[in-house]
Amino acid sequence: MSKDSEAAKKTAVVILYIAALLLSVPFMWKLEVFLRANHLLMLTVYALLAVYLAIVVFLFFRYTEKKITPTIVLIAYSILYALVIIQSRGFDKKIHFIEYGILTFLVFNAMAQSASRWRRYALTFLIAALVGFADEALQHFFPGRSFDPGDFISNVEAAALMLLFLGIVEKYRRVRE
Repeated sequence: MSKDSEAAKKTAVVILYIAALLLSVPFMWKLEVFLRANHLLMLTVYALLAVYLAIVVFLFFRYTEKKITPTIVLIAYSILYALVIIQSRGFDKKIHFIEYGILTFLVFNAMAQSASRWRRYALTFLIAALVGFADEALQHFFPGRSFDPGDFISNVEAAALMLLFLGIVEKYRRVRE
C-alpha cells in the first residue's frame, strides 16, 4: 500500500469518527437516560475505560518493547489517566475523555507523514479543540441539550492527556530506533 493511500485511509477514518461524534449529539442524552434507568451507567463508563486503557497499554508496549522504564511510565500514566476520568463529574465528562482521547490519537496518527513533529502536536490539539467546541455548540440546537463549558474543557483535557501519552511513546520509540 502506498503512503498516499494509507494517509487517505487514515484521514477518512478521522472524518468518519468526527461525523459519528457530531451525529450522535441528539442521541447521547437518550442513551444516558436509558443506562441510568437500568443502573448500567457507571458500569458502562468503567467498561469503556477498561477497554480504552487496554488499547493504550497495547499501543505503548507495541512501540516500546516491554522494557522496565517504559513499563513504569505506562503504569504511572494509566493510573493518572484513570484517576482523571474517574474523578471527573458526570457521565458525559467521563465519556468525553474517552471520545476525545480517541479523536486525538486518530488525528495525530493521520498526520504522521504530513507535518513536522511540533506542528503535528499543535494541529492535533487545535483540531480536537475545534471539534470539541463544535460538538458542544451543536448541542444548543437540540431539546434537553445545551452548550456545557465543562464538557468542552473535558475535551481539551482529553486531547492534552493523549498528546502527553503520544509524546511519551515517541520518546521511547526514538530511544529504540
